[in-house]
Amino acid sequence: MGNRANLVIVENGQWQLHYSHWAGCRMLDALAFGPDFAVHYIRSHRLCAKDEWTDPVWADGGALVDLDERRLLFFGDELMTTMPERRAMLGVLALTWPDYSVGWAYGGTDELVAY
Repeated sequence: MGNRANLVIVENGQWQLHYSHWAGCRMLDALAFGPDFAVHYIRSHRLCAKDEWTDPVWADGGALVDLDERRLLFFGDELMTTMPERRAMLGVLALTWPDYSVGWAYGGTDELVAY
């Protein structure tokens, strides 16, 4: 059991993949405090090879922080299951991630991989 998540940082044209066994359903815990906290949080998880993505069937969440393009793309959190809650939380993230484009990855892991 677990709540698996793929976590990605894009920086200086390069990207790193990290893995969390428990963060998948708690993405807002990692993201709510802005980019500096999120990057520190992601880097605290196991660094993976670039082909070690968790299978989309098993990934409950994921986040991609693009420091170059100032973009956050994520999915997975118990507070994001209904549209009104999702809209409210995306509004909060817009405040804590100033100058970033914040988006919900409707395609889950596949959307993060395609990025």
